[in-house]
Amino acid sequence: MSGPVKVALGIVAVAGAALVVSGMLKKEEKVDSCDMTQEEVVTIFKKIKGTLQGKMSSIMKNIEMLKQQVPDPAQLQMIILMEFEKQLTAIQEAVFEEFKCDEEDLETATNYYLARGDEEVKASVEALRELYAMFGGKVDTEVPAELTVEKMCDILEMYMDTITKANQEIQNIVTHMQMSGQQMTPEMEEPLKKMVETETNKVFSKFGINTMIFQAACEKYNKHPKFIAKANEMDQKRKMAAAGAGAMSPTGMAAPPAAPATPAADDGELD
Repeated sequence: MSGPVKVALGIVAVAGAALVVSGMLKKEEKVDSCDMTQEEVVTIFKKIKGTLQGKMSSIMKNIEMLKQQVPDPAQLQMIILMEFEKQLTAIQEAVFEEFKCDEEDLETATNYYLARGDEEVKASVEALRELYAMFGGKVDTEVPAELTVEKMCDILEMYMDTITKANQEIQNIVTHMQMSGQQMTPEMEEPLKKMVETETNKVFSKFGINTMIFQAACEKYNKHPKFIAKANEMDQKRKMAAAGAGAMSPTGMAAPPAAPATPAADDGELD
């Protein structure tokens, strides 16, 4: 398994537990009626996502400490995804109880409103799908025909350059703080995480894609010679930048969107 591709694309995605919400996020079915209002559906998805995001932000601080004990990126990603799905299960059960509905009710209602082109329901579903994909969950997504391997190479280059630049900026901030005798706090980390998320989303927006399409395209082209060559090139650039400035990911910093690793001759680990 190729080390450079693992680093550049973000480690292996693991399809996981039989969760209602994650399962529902992978398929859409047409239905004729439902017993839930549009507002209830949107509120449920937003509540699940918001609570889950907060939980995972705290959990990622502990995951960061596991990096030395679990050097294999695929194993670490599996741990992250398993924890995500565990939290998702608990949160969705609590939210279902609060709204007096069950898994089937939400699935039916979601598909009902999606079939009728409800943009607010679609946006709330997509937001949770993106969060799931960000933490390594595999979501079925079509790759647009115009997203060629050449275009994906351009996106990957801009994406990795953005990540490298953001990490360098963060490293400068942390170095300055250390020289001043200060320590990074969770409150200080939040705007830094938001900065990375905002900058990478700008890359995706420029090319008219999102995290899920990026991940699906990485999987589609993960054996293409051009894509592998670009991943290797970007990994070398990352290593050179890290050697010059000292690679660093602040405690609790969420990883870039995960994508399947590419089989190749050599093996490697996430630095």
